[in-house]
Amino acid sequence: MLSRSVRRKRSAQALRAASRAHASYFLFPLQFDADSQVRRYSPYSGMKEAIACVLTSFARSAPADTHLIIRNHPLDNGLIDYAGFIASFAAACGISDRVHFIEGGKAHQMMDKSLGVVVLNSTIGISALRQAKPVYCVGTSIYTKPGLAVTSAEMPLDAFWSHPRGPETAAIADFERVLKTHALVNGNFYTREGISTAIDGILQRLGRH
Repeated sequence: MLSRSVRRKRSAQALRAASRAHASYFLFPLQFDADSQVRRYSPYSGMKEAIACVLTSFARSAPADTHLIIRNHPLDNGLIDYAGFIASFAAACGISDRVHFIEGGKAHQMMDKSLGVVVLNSTIGISALRQAKPVYCVGTSIYTKPGLAVTSAEMPLDAFWSHPRGPETAAIADFERVLKTHALVNGNFYTREGISTAIDGILQRLGRH
């Protein structure tokens, strides 16, 4: 298993390679392999199988001048050698020069410059929709609704690379309203401020009952 410093160095090299290409790109953020979202709410046995399917589709159907940036989950422990697997599979598909594996980096900045985002069912999909980015979900998610993320029921992934459909503004507004009212609490698990905000929100929700 490679150290974090080595992985960060390799990631920086990949980012430089992607930058030098000056090419349009799609973003594919990875999720934890053992996450129940991956194992229970997708057609895949794990992230490696999902990666293989996305890369196969990209090699077969994406425009030749587009690239794919695959971003690892920021809290990944490195037990799975995604870099090696992606490099080998991309080489077998003949797209090594168009696929870039990134260990870190700010997802919002990557999404902002992307043509679209392919997700299994990550919450990053919601962030991408809020940025009005086309999102294709290869798993099962609450945001695979008309006017939001695209799924295989609407078009195959092969078609999305050439015809990415963005979300509808009204649909996003309605979706956010439902989430804020019935499902989500502001905050996160990664910062003190986020944890504090989440605790306050949970206590307020509990106080309603």
